[in-house]
Parts: sequence; C-alpha cells; structure tokens
Amino acid sequence: MSEKPRVMIVDDDENLCRTLSLVLNRKGYDVTVAHSGPEAIGNVEEQSFAMIFMDIKMPGMDGVEAFEQIQKIRTDAVVTMMTAYAVEGLVEKALYMGAQGILYKPVDVKNVMSTIEDVSRELKGLNILVVDDDCGTAITLKNILARHGHAVNTASSGEAAIRMAQQQPPEIALIDMKLPGINGLEAYLAMKKDNPDMTAVMMTGYRQDMAPMLETALKADAYTVLYKPLEMGALLRIVNELSRKKTGMNNAG
Repeated sequence: MSEKPRVMIVDDDENLCRTLSLVLNRKGYDVTVAHSGPEAIGNVEEQSFAMIFMDIKMPGMDGVEAFEQIQKIRTDAVVTMMTAYAVEGLVEKALYMGAQGILYKPVDVKNVMSTIEDVSRELKGLNILVVDDDCGTAITLKNILARHGHAVNTASSGEAAIRMAQQQPPEIALIDMKLPGINGLEAYLAMKKDNPDMTAVMMTGYRQDMAPMLETALKADAYTVLYKPLEMGALLRIVNELSRKKTGMNNAG
C-alpha cells in the first residue's frame, strides 16, 4: 500500500484545523497542524510536506509572508491558500509566487481532497502559448504558469503566434482577442487548422465589443472565455482541469 502524503494545515481557527485534521486522518493522511505562520515555518524546517493548506489572514505574520519564508526553506513546497476575506492583493501575490490555488471559506472538504489528489497524481506539465500584446500580462501569466510546472512561450501578435505554433505546437493557447494585425479569433482559427488537438482559452477586456467574435470562437471549439482583469485562481483551475483531461487521454492511449 502506498504511503499517504503528509499534509499541514495552517490556520488560527482551531475549529477549522480540528475538522480538517479529523477528516484527513480518517482518510489515512498524516496531518500536522499549525496555528500561525512562524509555527508553520518551524514545522517545514523539521520535515517536508506533500501539501500545505495556508490561511491568508492570520494575526502577526499573514499566510503570504509565511509562504514566502517557506519557499526559501523548501523551493518545491506545494501550498494552497485559504481565505474568507476579500484580500485580492494578497491572493494575486500568492498566485504569482507559485501557490497551487485558492480555497474560499467555508472550506469544502471535497475541494481539499481533490486538491491533494491532484498533487498526488503529479499532473503533467503542459506546453502553453500565451498570446497577448500586453507585455505585463504575458509575463505575469508566463511566470505563474511556469511556477506550476508548465512550459510557457509568449507571442505579442496573432501572426507571431501562428508561426510559433507551427514550430512548436502548444497543447493550450491563451489568446487575447484584441491584437495588433489579425485579431485573436483569426489567430485561433489559423492555429487550430494547423493543430486540431490544441485547446484555446480566449481572453478579453472588451466583453460587449468582442461578444460576436467570442461566440464564433466558442462555436469553433474554444474551451472557454476569461475576462480581464484576469482572476488567476480561475485561470489555474481551468489549466489544471485541462491537464487532468490531457493526462487521462494520454494514459488511455
């Protein structure tokens, strides 16, 4: 029988820690509990964890600060943040640093189990192409996705994306609709023609103006649409979902 992953729960809410610990223990997981950032850091110095669930809002050192210190000790630490508050700045920072994802309170135990199982299966990193003429957005997406084990290239125009996709076919393309030269829809259709197995996620900050083209893209099998400003937690959930599907297809083959 394979050994269950060692999990740490970090939260100043003792009731939440007790509940999650009890459920995970019953499932056979080895669970450690910490009620503060410094306590969590001390635990990481002593042993490794397959997964850490870290509350963002804690007295003294917040969860993002603790995560930053933990990364200095164990660069491969896998951390999922938890929050009940609107702390989008901290959420974005945690995701940029490489947090596995975000769980919003009240925490659903099924989501906790699903997160652990995803990590245990070691989801396959994907070849991803980010197509966006906004250099800041492209770099941010590349950094976040690379920290989650994906190989990421960027293109600042539809024409460049088509050329890159011909040279190195992406498994996923994140395509902004408003691009210099040809638009995102035209780029997607050309890339899809060359690479029918490619999955596209369309992006836009112009929901109404782009609605007709987005509808055409979805009818042409684009996976979904994300609206700017992007919510990184939603993006990572979609990428993980696609990774599970592609891993399953490869295993079936």
